[in-house]
Amino acid sequence: MTALEVLIDQLAEHRHALALGDGHSVVAAALRDRGVRIDAVQGDWPSVQLPVRYSLVIVEPSDASRHVAAIVHCAAQHVGPDGGVVVFGEGHEDAADRFDLTEQRRIAVEGAQITVLRRTERVTIHDKVFEARSRIARITPLELADRLASESARPSSIPARQPIGLVSG
Repeated sequence: MTALEVLIDQLAEHRHALALGDGHSVVAAALRDRGVRIDAVQGDWPSVQLPVRYSLVIVEPSDASRHVAAIVHCAAQHVGPDGGVVVFGEGHEDAADRFDLTEQRRIAVEGAQITVLRRTERVTIHDKVFEARSRIARITPLELADRLASESARPSSIPARQPIGLVSG
């Protein structure tokens, strides 16, 4: 068995994972073949805020190495306590340290580096923010546009500020 096959066997214990990228990495594809449900997300990494936590997050290869810290931060936000993060490529070490992710193992596959990180079990700011967000009703951009277009959202005029005099006593 290759190192990648051993890794896939271990990661296949997760039934549901998040792929930050298009979801077509070698790890995501192999996990999908083993019945793991993979949710894939792309976008502006700092603004990705999903209402779900995952036990496994896959940080897929990126052409833009300058976004590594943002992608690893996004992974840290969406992985639950003691969850795993799989990172392709290099340059994530500083970001991993910043977000309480410890390296478990590193393997080379077809000239690429794959690093498996583990998130701490202790409560982090991401846990507190996730908990707070889960209690707030959220709306979609389309719902917001509809609300802003409604009659009740029409702007009203606000009277100019009146000068305030001195109050004695």
